[in-house]
Amino acid sequence: MIDRIHRFRPTSISFLALMSMIVASCGSSAVSLPPPSTTQRLSTPTSTSSFEATSTTFISRPQGQRVSAKWVLTSNVLKVIAKNQSIYPKIASEGVIEVTPIDASPLLGVGVVPAVKFTSVKSLVQAIQSGALPTWAKAVIYDPEYWALTPTTEQSDPVTASSMASVAARQAGLIYVVTPALDLTKALAPNTAPNGQSLIEMGLYGKLAKAADVIVIQSQSLEGNLPAYSSLLSQSSSQARSANPNIDVLGGLSTNLRSASLGLINLTSAYSSGLTQVNGYWFNVPGKSIQCPTCSQANFQLAMSFFEAALT
Repeated sequence: MIDRIHRFRPTSISFLALMSMIVASCGSSAVSLPPPSTTQRLSTPTSTSSFEATSTTFISRPQGQRVSAKWVLTSNVLKVIAKNQSIYPKIASEGVIEVTPIDASPLLGVGVVPAVKFTSVKSLVQAIQSGALPTWAKAVIYDPEYWALTPTTEQSDPVTASSMASVAARQAGLIYVVTPALDLTKALAPNTAPNGQSLIEMGLYGKLAKAADVIVIQSQSLEGNLPAYSSLLSQSSSQARSANPNIDVLGGLSTNLRSASLGLINLTSAYSSGLTQVNGYWFNVPGKSIQCPTCSQANFQLAMSFFEAALT
């Protein structure tokens, strides 16, 4: 369902050169990617089950190629799900992008595409160019948010930053996923509510979609407000697909419910409401960490209850 791409880590294009390329080739409202070279080709793997590159040639990933993954899950969540053989085969058959720490090992398996997430474009580009990106990685995720982990220059111009990440990913033959947070509103449209409406009005989802294979709408904070949740997914997905008809649009779900009165019914209702609007979901099971300092312990019990309700 998801193509396996073999590549090496290019080192000929520097971070600054990428910046110059992007700034010169596109404004904040458009993205122009270099066409794939006709002299570069995909090498033939020695085994169809191997994820490893077999030579030092690489292929530039064509823009707009479908990924067809219904789920984005972190490795720790996927490994818990894999223990349940009534649920895991169904999830794997629908396609999973597995978000794995750069220094860890992914679960792998049929239907699973391992990915590494970055919160800054500089770290993403450097990981690809330096060879620090593990050979098992088949996708990279750029997660710009209004937090200390994303530089303020990227928060105020996520389109240019994402375009840089896209160029680096495509030249390395990687699937490119962008996941703009709703709180980017604080940098792009201060004094407006971080509910995604301002991002829609400024056309951000369409601009980011032009250079991505997958875009994730971080709708999870609106799970308790079903009309707002559905409206965000409807408008943002329409905007993204208008800009890039081949893009996969995913919504966001989270076990980190914003109120004690919310529970499984809110998760399943939000899930059902978006099925006609998005291709799938990033299902978050966050625990307390630097990326979620206000989170409590990861709620795997709620996660498994959701998947049992949604998939069985």
